[in-house]
Amino acid sequence: SSPNAIGTVKRLLDIEKDKLIAILSLSDIDDLRRSLNAQLGDKALKRIVLNYGSRDSIEDLTDICISTASKVYVFGENCEDDEKEQIHDSLNIECVKLIARLRKGLSDLLPCIVAFDYLATYHIYQYADLEDDVRNTIKFIPYNFNELWARKMLVGVRCKSNNGVKQVQTPLDYSPITNQMSDDYVHLIIIGLSRIGEAIALEAARICHYPNYQRKKTKITIIDSNMHVEMDSFKQKCGELFNLCRWEYIDIFNSSNNTVGGIVKKYHHLITDKKNADFIDIEWKFIKGYDANMTVREYIENSVCDEHAITTVAICLNETHKALQSAMSLPNAVYEKAIPVLVNQRQSDSMIQALKFGARYANLWAIGILSEDLEDQLTTLIAYGKRINYVYSYYHSNGKSPDCIDDNAASELWEDVRISKRWSNVYSAASIWTKLRCLTGTAQTIPNATTIEHHIETLARMEHNRWMVEELLLGYRPVTEQEDYSIDKDRQLKSIKKQQFIHYDIRPYEGLKTDEYGNDVRENDKLIVRNIPNIVSPISGNL
Repeated sequence: SSPNAIGTVKRLLDIEKDKLIAILSLSDIDDLRRSLNAQLGDKALKRIVLNYGSRDSIEDLTDICISTASKVYVFGENCEDDEKEQIHDSLNIECVKLIARLRKGLSDLLPCIVAFDYLATYHIYQYADLEDDVRNTIKFIPYNFNELWARKMLVGVRCKSNNGVKQVQTPLDYSPITNQMSDDYVHLIIIGLSRIGEAIALEAARICHYPNYQRKKTKITIIDSNMHVEMDSFKQKCGELFNLCRWEYIDIFNSSNNTVGGIVKKYHHLITDKKNADFIDIEWKFIKGYDANMTVREYIENSVCDEHAITTVAICLNETHKALQSAMSLPNAVYEKAIPVLVNQRQSDSMIQALKFGARYANLWAIGILSEDLEDQLTTLIAYGKRINYVYSYYHSNGKSPDCIDDNAASELWEDVRISKRWSNVYSAASIWTKLRCLTGTAQTIPNATTIEHHIETLARMEHNRWMVEELLLGYRPVTEQEDYSIDKDRQLKSIKKQQFIHYDIRPYEGLKTDEYGNDVRENDKLIVRNIPNIVSPISGNL
């Protein structure tokens, strides 16, 4: 009975014309039936079977004939205050294991799309493989709803839909940064460090890597009235990232609490450019305050008035009416300069659509709507991730790039890839449209091989900068000076350390060395950017 389920049910009714949809829920079935009838209509209900039961009961799962299912979605219940649902993510994993037990012995892997409420538990299943008996039965596809919304708004994945191809609405680099000498920079301002605010910040950190990073870093500002607590929690979730990049904490109520940080001493041996010591190309500002405060308003106004800033404001307050109020009350410069404003709206975008009729609020966009079906974001990006993995695999087997990508072969190879590597490929795919805008000024133009080769060093540096942030967010850390020395003496230690989530290659591009086979690791970055035309070519057939 999760609100996330309704968008999926709508789409399945439309595309799976000959299939029944079974819903297992602890909600009152009569209430659920009335709700579905109101949203979907009486005709649709004839194809929906409603069962009262719990997803962690093998008997209840048996009753909905899991053994004959072609696909399963594990959403969980919409009962956040319920004591049982406080362990929502654990229950969803338990459900997956029970489904695997019921499918044991069947030859086909059952696609199982599983929602995770919390980024912490979601990240566990981005680098921890499930037990063999589950992996051999289930095609496990985890997702986090807020991350998918962040991707929908910021990344630019071209997804299939009933209405044709969907394009990104609000890329952060809506004024593309196309050369190394530019003084322009992306600035994302997030008001409210809620779950969706956190997801948008992390998505921006993964994708906002540009050719002029040695002149200007991407800036992410987060404003929250409880920042003295929220900042530490957020930084803790980001692994070693904040031990390598520049950050600042500002308390508008008490300046004596203000602090700054950058690369910590234990990683100073990695620095290659003393002028740019913190070599991560993102800087952070955490402001303890609230959007109505005059000091905060002045900061927002000054930020959007900076002629070199490409600014986006994301209002991620949890309460819909407060988010709406904030969106309508930003400094005038935000509206006059047509700055995109993303507004957290959990139920509907109707209020935002009504506001957009007037020129003042034309650049407001609703995000976080619970009933939105975001599976296309997930499956499309995974399809591109498979292609990136195929390129790596082909290169290491044949010593050259493929002429084209065999999507069937890419899908077969994907099944043998460990889960952390899968997510690395997916996050790599998410950055491609940013690179296209940097190369050609638009994500719709695919550059030719000559253009790519002309910019290959810049693109490779951008890819390496992106990869470092991705690896840090996945839980890897750089080597200490002693570990660096040990691996320099014995390159075989590199892969051993990597298994311990210690990565020798998290260092500036200029400082990269060879791998255990004597190969220049910079070639991996160049390999991906050289294959961008192949990777983004149209995907045919099933995703």
